[in-house]
Amino acid sequence: MKTLIFDFDGTLVDSFELVVDVAYELTGAPRLGEGQIRTLRRLPLLTAVPRLGVRWWSIPKLLVMARPRMYRRMHEVKPFPGIPELLSELHKAGYHMLIMSSNREQNVRACLRAHDLEHYFDGVYHGSVFHKVHGLKRVVKRNKLQRDSAYYIGNEALDVRSAKKVGIPAIAVTWSGQDKARLEASKPLALVSDPQEILNVVKKS
Repeated sequence: MKTLIFDFDGTLVDSFELVVDVAYELTGAPRLGEGQIRTLRRLPLLTAVPRLGVRWWSIPKLLVMARPRMYRRMHEVKPFPGIPELLSELHKAGYHMLIMSSNREQNVRACLRAHDLEHYFDGVYHGSVFHKVHGLKRVVKRNKLQRDSAYYIGNEALDVRSAKKVGIPAIAVTWSGQDKARLEASKPLALVSDPQEILNVVKKS
């Protein structure tokens, strides 16, 4: 049985606007214009947040407090178009599905419950955004996964590189707005622009 390990933010759901709102709420930094925010969507999260205008001395506070502050608003975060349908098809086809995210498990589950998606997943795991390799290794070990029959699906080049270091094929998705050239340069197994393509990639590989 093949296992699909999903990243959460930017892969299954579009939480970028909530991250931005919470960052401004916690730091009081002046807000950027909509055009500037759209540009930041193309960047990895760790690069985008400092460019929101947040002062460097506010970043430690932001890293500690942002995820807990997001919890009460996770119902506002919506799945990307086509994701609920994809998860339903994968579940019916018998795929084993997990989530490994730098977001807190409580946040992830709150959002999944709000959209009736939690039952598709057999586990939700946290992995530090700075050490996704360690998080993936824990998921593999705890679930006794065969690395040649597992995939990590994410929206950043960091996700692809982390999966490769663990020995898991990576599928990179483009719908969060990340720079395609950066994703291609990380050399994923596949680069997909529509959720249904994930099912096709997994079937063929």
